[in-house]
Amino acid sequence: MTTPIVTGNDRQALTFSLNGLSARDETLFKSFVRLLAHRTLQQWSFAPQDADICVAAQDAAHNMPADRKTLVVGGVHQGETHFVHMPFHADALEQVLNQLGTCVAAEKHLRVSSPAVHAQAAQFRLLRWPPANLLTSSDHMRLAALMTGKWTTLADLHQRSGVPMQVCLQFVADLQHAALLAAATQAAHAPISSDAHAAHDTVVKDTHCVQSAHIEPGLISRIRSRLGLFSAGRT
Repeated sequence: MTTPIVTGNDRQALTFSLNGLSARDETLFKSFVRLLAHRTLQQWSFAPQDADICVAAQDAAHNMPADRKTLVVGGVHQGETHFVHMPFHADALEQVLNQLGTCVAAEKHLRVSSPAVHAQAAQFRLLRWPPANLLTSSDHMRLAALMTGKWTTLADLHQRSGVPMQVCLQFVADLQHAALLAAATQAAHAPISSDAHAAHDTVVKDTHCVQSAHIEPGLISRIRSRLGLFSAGRT
């Protein structure tokens, strides 16, 4: 099944680099990307350095950093997260480019809208339950439940829910855009309101009064003396 044609103005521009492919395969891959130019969800172009994803031959992919978005090209799928068979098939390549593109685009959106939430180890939580228009699947319901009432991270959400990382990223980005997320760093550094300061001062004063009453000079001695009298009266 192919993606409907979308116009260039509606799509985000993303880039790919090439690693370990033969000159022939590089030329072939670029040709297929051009062929799919009006079908992919993002607009892809080649960039030799600092690209959004790396398209790598299977042998070269083993040397890629774990956090690098990589599309592996090979003959037999060996468990790679994003893989496309050689020889290329347009529909299969379109599908995997859309999967990677959605993930990268969501990460970029999240990085811009909330740097504190972007890192997979950064903690965040829901401020309130999302509206129905954001809960469009059972995956979204599961993710929202895991973010309710406690701090979590992208890595933890992905692991505990079993939902693909790109879905987690997109959902978190949508929640952030709707101002439904609080980041732990934001909560830790949030300014305390004047009412909160007043409440804090009241608590401190009340605590000081209680402590003063507890250490009133002679109080313990008088209690012990009365207990001694009561003891003497019973004997």
